Amino acid sequence: MKRSAWLGLGLVGAMLPAAASAQNAPALSAEEIANMLSPGAASSVAYSADELAAILAPAKVGTTGATRSLKGGGEPAPPGQPSSGVVPDLRINFASNSAKLNPAAKAQLDELGRALQLPQLSALAFVIAGHTDAAGGAEMNKNLSERRAESVVNYLIESYSITPDRLEAEGFGESKLLDQTKPNSGVNRRVEVMRLQQ
Repeated sequence: MKRSAWLGLGLVGAMLPAAASAQNAPALSAEEIANMLSPGAASSVAYSADELAAILAPAKVGTTGATRSLKGGGEPAPPGQPSSGVVPDLRINFASNSAKLNPAAKAQLDELGRALQLPQLSALAFVIAGHTDAAGGAEMNKNLSERRAESVVNYLIESYSITPDRLEAEGFGESKLLDQTKPNSGVNRRVEVMRLQQ
């Protein structure tokens, strides 16, 4: 057998365990964990200020274009898409049963703070919604999610001089799981930013 054939078989053999383990892949990669644990790691930022502004800003009037169809106005953009007004999964990680912001969380909130100062968002108000997973009691999770949302709001007010009337903290606890098939998954522990309708 030629050397290149052995090399090809070796690569396939090396890939099989990786494919099998992909089914049981961890929620976070080693790189993501390292980024979260590194003080002030900028690479832990999921959204830049410009990306946040594009998602949270309302669509400009006239950008949808006039049509002669019977369907009115079009469907709203899905959460996380430009002009949707909703960032469903702002990556703000907290220690278990804590509302204290860590350096990686502050790095992402710095981007949000800068976005909220941009002209297209500076006159708008937002709900900062805290969510938990289903571990623990419902009442405890509701209180924890409220404390976490308040931590985010306080950071934005203190660090970026966002006026308090532009930010509303709300905790949903475990009532709006992002992944209902895995109620204890870390993806459910998140902060959501929603533009308030003017």
